[in-house]
Amino acid sequence: MLPGAYCIARDQLTEKQCQDLGRQAAKQLEDSAPKAWLWLGRRVRVIDGSTVTMPDTKANQAEYPQQKQQKPGCGFPIARVLVVFSLSVGSVVELLIGPYKGKMTGERSLQITSG
Repeated sequence: MLPGAYCIARDQLTEKQCQDLGRQAAKQLEDSAPKAWLWLGRRVRVIDGSTVTMPDTKANQAEYPQQKQQKPGCGFPIARVLVVFSLSVGSVVELLIGPYKGKMTGERSLQITSG
């Protein structure tokens, strides 16, 4: 089965473009939300972090290398993910993705690069 035009177009977007589009969509949603959806007139954020593994490709290994204590070829690239949600509209207002830097580094090891 051949991929559709949507899938082909989506594959052309960079990670940064996807993040920028998500931020813009979330801002538009929040800006159009009724004031009654705010908590005491304020925007409330919910933050959640996790790690994800991904296919063991050269490109993924270059950007998200596996841990040094693992033998080459015996582990998968690991990324740390931090998501910030808008409580009023339920949208993702910020998404940070970075290489996993080991135990005890936590989500604080991620940095906002734009926006």
